[in-house]
Amino acid sequence: MDQSKSEPGIESLLFWRDLQKRWPGLPRPTRRHLLNAWAAKAHRLWDEGADIAGMSLELLAFKINDGVPEVIFPDGILNARPRRAIPPSQILETLAGWYFQAQDTISVGEARHFLHRFMRLESVDRETLRHTEAEIGLITSMWLADEARSLYRGELANDQEGPVRGRWSGMPDLDPAELEAAVRQAESSPERVIIKRSGRIEVSRSVLFGRDAMIKRYDLPGLADRAKYFFRASRGRRAWAAARTLAEFQIPTPEPLGFLDIYSGRVPVRSYFITAFVPEAVSAFEWLNSSYAKEPSESRAAIRRQLLAMLINL
Repeated sequence: MDQSKSEPGIESLLFWRDLQKRWPGLPRPTRRHLLNAWAAKAHRLWDEGADIAGMSLELLAFKINDGVPEVIFPDGILNARPRRAIPPSQILETLAGWYFQAQDTISVGEARHFLHRFMRLESVDRETLRHTEAEIGLITSMWLADEARSLYRGELANDQEGPVRGRWSGMPDLDPAELEAAVRQAESSPERVIIKRSGRIEVSRSVLFGRDAMIKRYDLPGLADRAKYFFRASRGRRAWAAARTLAEFQIPTPEPLGFLDIYSGRVPVRSYFITAFVPEAVSAFEWLNSSYAKEPSESRAAIRRQLLAMLINL
């Protein structure tokens, strides 16, 4: 018996924005039926030469009538596009685009289920499927990095002027001068613990706004160093942006709490990057030494590609 017939599901035509609101409340079998129908329809259109490359989810419609799921692609747009053999690379980008648009709605398991159903019609082996998953993850990561970079650039463009600039998580209206005073107080606290001190970088642990925090300070003592940052964001701010990007990728990283920049003219002569202190945290270098070598060769290649893409797009 089809379980979707006896449980509440979709009765009328819904576009993606409507389906997003309904998705969490739909029974699991109903969601799976829709994913299966969506994968089958997309693959059939691809086989028939219909140009679905780059098609947005906003153009698709979804419905279930009497337990029968259906996904409706826009005939007007498909008929207006010439039939052609779409290369797998463009289909891969289309699948990545759908995942990028749907990631806040469907779970990772559901996304993987959709991909498996789509690729099953290609009769691919497990290795090819894993490679496809990695490539979609890489494409999505690059788009996420671009989105995050645009967000940070917008914040930078609208940032406050003056010799002191900064932000603290959870307190968007905090005056940067107050943040500077709190950081200086934390640095002078007798309970402060110096973790690392080397030239222009100092790392310490202290309490800041009630949080057990790791405070990284970056100084620019020389004229050559300061010249490089005349048109560039400070190292503290870039570290804060990178940590937020890693969080967007759901890559474990200490919680970014804030940053602080101290300017002289147009140059950030001192900057701070502040994270939550994580006593059991393992550095990326330690992880690579202990775990990376044990990964299969295809996993190591995927890790290298994703790390390179993230570094390029930060």
